[in-house]
Amino acid sequence: MEQANTLISFLLKPKESMALVVLRMLGYLFLGVAIIIGLYFLFEFLVPILGYIQSGVIFVLFFAGLGCLLIFISRRKQSRPIDDVIEKAEQIIKDIDVDAFIAKNSYKIILFSFVSGLVLSEFKGCKKNTFNNLCDLLKTIGHLKN
Repeated sequence: MEQANTLISFLLKPKESMALVVLRMLGYLFLGVAIIIGLYFLFEFLVPILGYIQSGVIFVLFFAGLGCLLIFISRRKQSRPIDDVIEKAEQIIKDIDVDAFIAKNSYKIILFSFVSGLVLSEFKGCKKNTFNNLCDLLKTIGHLKN
């Protein structure tokens, strides 16, 4: 939840002015256009020397290798957010006092178990597909409300 608050605060109150962000975006755009034009002229230069297919293969292999290298580098440097989520989940589970919850809500738990047992006993013949059983149960509950 804290990460969501950080993202929202970044979007609502950016540290840099919007003019600087737009200028940076335009800079990246023009840099990308310059690189694309330069690669086009390099390809045109290599065509008479190597031929179309060989020049294309060289460019494809170069960009595939560069892409794989960048993905590999970015994965190694990135922290794994799943580890943080697992730690937070473990902390939440440790904070839950199961004994107090059961003592406080014992009648509700017994009633829920009894009703769910009655409802599930109506689906004796449908043991093969659990998802269909769940859908049937939800439909039955929907008809009971009406």
